[in-house]
Amino acid sequence: MAEDAKTPGHILITGAAKRMGRAFARTFGAAGWFVTIHVNTSLGEAADTLEEVKKAGGDGRILAFDLTDFSAYDAFFEKLAADSPPLTALINNASMFEYDEAWTSEPATLEKHFHVNAAAPILLSRRFAELVRDRGGEGVIVNMLDNKVFAPNPDYFSYSISKYALLGATELMAMALAPHVRVCGIAPGVTFVSGVQSDDDYEETKAMNPLKRAIEVEDICRTARFIVESRTLNGEVITVDGGQKLMKLERDVAFMTERQK
Repeated sequence: MAEDAKTPGHILITGAAKRMGRAFARTFGAAGWFVTIHVNTSLGEAADTLEEVKKAGGDGRILAFDLTDFSAYDAFFEKLAADSPPLTALINNASMFEYDEAWTSEPATLEKHFHVNAAAPILLSRRFAELVRDRGGEGVIVNMLDNKVFAPNPDYFSYSISKYALLGATELMAMALAPHVRVCGIAPGVTFVSGVQSDDDYEETKAMNPLKRAIEVEDICRTARFIVESRTLNGEVITVDGGQKLMKLERDVAFMTERQK
C-alpha cells in the first residue's frame, strides 16, 4: 500500500537550524516524524535543533548542504535516502533576506535571492517529487512565502520578487506534480525581528494588524501541520498575518516605527 503524507514519516526542512525552521523541526518531531534538519553552515545551531527534536520525542539527523550548489543535488538526495524512512514531506523554509531597492538592485543581489528563494525550492521539489512518484507514494511540499506577495511594498526588492516567483512556482507545481505530490504555501506576517529592526522596533510592530495580535510561531507550525495532514489540500497559500495584508502598508513593517520613518 502506498504511504501517505498524513502518516508520520520523514520530513526534510531546509534552513532548520534556527528561527522558523527550528520550530517546524520541533513540531514535526513531537508529532512522530523523522526530521532531516538541513543547514548550510550553522552546524552548532543545527545540533541544538536536533536536541530539541529529540527532547520533544522525535528523531532525526542533520545534513549540511549549500542549496545554491545545483551540481551537488544528486549526492544530497542519495544522503537523504540513506538510513532513514522514505521521504514524504518537504518544507522549503530556507531564505535569503537582504535589503535593496529597485533603484539600487544589482545582478549579484538578484541572483543570490533567486537562487535561494526560488531556484532551490523548485529544484528540491522536483527531486522530491521524483522520489515519491517512483515508489508509488504520496507526498506534500510546503513553500514558505511572505504576506508581501499579497500586499506589496517596494522595500526588500530582490527578496520580494523572488518570493513572487516562488508563489507562481507553488501554483504551477501543484498542477504539474499531482497526483503524486501536493504543493501548498504559507505566507506569514512578521514573526521575528526583521531586517534592520531592533528588538524595540519589533515589539512596536509585531501586532500591527487588524487583530492587534502578534503572529505566534505556533500558529505557523499548526498551519504547516494542517497542510501536511489534509490530503485534498493542493495549490493553496494560507496567509498567517492577523489580516495585515488588508492594511496595504506603504513600506515594509520594519520601517513603520517612528524611529525608522
